Amino acid sequence: MTFHTAGASEANSAVEELTATLAAELGVTVMQVSLARWLTAGDDRELDAIVPEVLTALRALAAEDRPPGSRRRSGLPMRTP
Repeated sequence: MTFHTAGASEANSAVEELTATLAAELGVTVMQVSLARWLTAGDDRELDAIVPEVLTALRALAAEDRPPGSRRRSGLPMRTP
């Protein structure tokens, strides 16, 4: 049996909401970037080959341990239409 105080329950709910919001926003962003790259790609790759590439770049960016304020370009170049 698990007991939670009201404060702990509210804090867990806020963290779950934050996590869900971040996951949804990042999912949309990955799809937007993937679609943009697919539409401007000069090759015959399918969208389902580009999405994992973008997701891998996002994971690498999130895993970087950088000091606050430092800037480092990720391994995935940005394409502008």
